[in-house]
Amino acid sequence: MQYAFMVQKGRLEIEAIFLVESMLRNAKIPSEYIIAFYPKATDLWDTDPTPSMVTMDYLSDNNIQIRILENEHFGSTYPHSNKIYAIRQSEGNALTFIDTDTFFLRPLKICNLAGSVRLRRGGGTFPVKNDRFTGTDVWESLYAIFDVPPANNLIQSNGVQKVMPMPYYNAGTIMLDDPAGFGDIYLDTAIKIYENPPQQMHSQPILPFLDQIALPIAISRAGKAVKFLDKTVNTFDSIVDAQLWHYHYMPRLLLEGTQKYGSAVSDIIDDPHVNRLVATDPLFVLWSSDRARKAYKRIVSDMNGIEDPNFLIKALRQKVGIVR
Repeated sequence: MQYAFMVQKGRLEIEAIFLVESMLRNAKIPSEYIIAFYPKATDLWDTDPTPSMVTMDYLSDNNIQIRILENEHFGSTYPHSNKIYAIRQSEGNALTFIDTDTFFLRPLKICNLAGSVRLRRGGGTFPVKNDRFTGTDVWESLYAIFDVPPANNLIQSNGVQKVMPMPYYNAGTIMLDDPAGFGDIYLDTAIKIYENPPQQMHSQPILPFLDQIALPIAISRAGKAVKFLDKTVNTFDSIVDAQLWHYHYMPRLLLEGTQKYGSAVSDIIDDPHVNRLVATDPLFVLWSSDRARKAYKRIVSDMNGIEDPNFLIKALRQKVGIVR
């Protein structure tokens, strides 16, 4: 199993350092199985996305594979598409692609991927409700572009089988076999939807949802089975037995992570070598400050035990400053 993620100049650099440290220390993943992709600087990017030498040296010193990808269609218009290109350019028989704002808390259980894609179900962010077309209308029009039937998503809930007619997946962690072959189909699906959306999509925002819109359709086109990951993998909530925490926002990692997960997070954040690497990053300086820690404790106390990460981040924005 290989593990891949994106890194580029800016916010993803500090997130990549924490991710790699968690992979090496907590998940015990050998460095030769870890791949860091960064986009090639082309005219499609508003600014050079190449990571700093500090980040590149860090990855190299830890024997992480570093690969350049060329985002040939989107660039700054849709950086999320880097994920699709990274999957497409991956080699080998099995890959786990991970969003960079993710943190391993323990070794990940490896599962059989033969002919399948493993991921988490997504939330109801797409399609956006409107008076012209139903969600089913929108999804059926997208599948019709590729002449494949809409996939039924049979799920188990409290011992009862239920059918979700139009599956929508969380793309934060994707496990699959034959990544290069699937990546070709995934990219072709995304480009065709973006360049020639059906009438039913004209009232829908394609970006920033394109990678998640294209994913279930690409899975159907590739003839792959879908198997759902356990709730402990790619979880947004900071649950006790989490394996892979998709924390999303730096203050959650620095403030909530140290409280909920103890040494699994704090040993990395407080490590002198890691600190030297990230000490000049303004976001790290802001969110690791005493002011942020005190604000976090006050807000959590005021919440009376209610766990609402989105409310917590909003309150921290107001008391400390911007998140990103």
